[in-house]
Amino acid sequence: MLTLAVLILWTRIRGGKGVWVGAGVPRQGGRKLLAWPYVLVASLCEYVRFRDSESRSVVAAAGGVAPDWAFALGTATSEWKPRGDRSLLAVVIRGDRERPSAEWISWIKATADLHGLAPIVVVQVRRDAAMADWLAGEIGGSVSAWVDGDHWARETEVRRIYAESALVVGDRLHGLIVGATEGALPLGWVETSKGKVRLHFDTVGLGWPGGGEGRPPKDYDALTGADMDSMRHSLIEAVDSARIRLDSVGREMVGCAR
Repeated sequence: MLTLAVLILWTRIRGGKGVWVGAGVPRQGGRKLLAWPYVLVASLCEYVRFRDSESRSVVAAAGGVAPDWAFALGTATSEWKPRGDRSLLAVVIRGDRERPSAEWISWIKATADLHGLAPIVVVQVRRDAAMADWLAGEIGGSVSAWVDGDHWARETEVRRIYAESALVVGDRLHGLIVGATEGALPLGWVETSKGKVRLHFDTVGLGWPGGGEGRPPKDYDALTGADMDSMRHSLIEAVDSARIRLDSVGREMVGCAR
């Protein structure tokens, strides 16, 4: 952050401006003094947009909240496959946390069975591969592995899977967001998740993706077909609204640069 502050100051001396968009600031555990580098950078910027309301409160700086940039990408909602034509339940889990419990695994299997979906574990970040292999064995599903280093080919394949998925469940935030932009209902209902999913989906007006985050499976609501239809309706509205807002942020940034 201090390096950024120096670069912004140098830019301002040369007649430029600082813009900080998509800012996510970690919680400081009540130690407000630790937030000062972020406060400094925000104060030096002409235009600031945080990606969740908690980040803005940590910095306590001027600037609004805008959806994560990832919502701007993906398939138009008018082109999403109907829920009934989707055959997969995608799971995208971080490999740097504790393994999901037996109860959670049972919930995933029961949900897939209830809606006639085939489970598939998606490796969206390569270091999650070992966790994905283990989990696929536990839930009786397949794995979409990251075989080579071509990021564009991998994103294309991941989006294809999510476009075929009725649900995407996990604690990889951008797995859930990318899934959402392809019409898969995003659920951050994972016991070890830390609250990041809730914060970012609250920003686009969706409470249910983070509703079971960090809680045991016994607390999860049972998902009926009617529930999923209602969720899909609200997801379409949220993604369309997020994309409109991000287009506006882009125009505001251009105006700021003039």
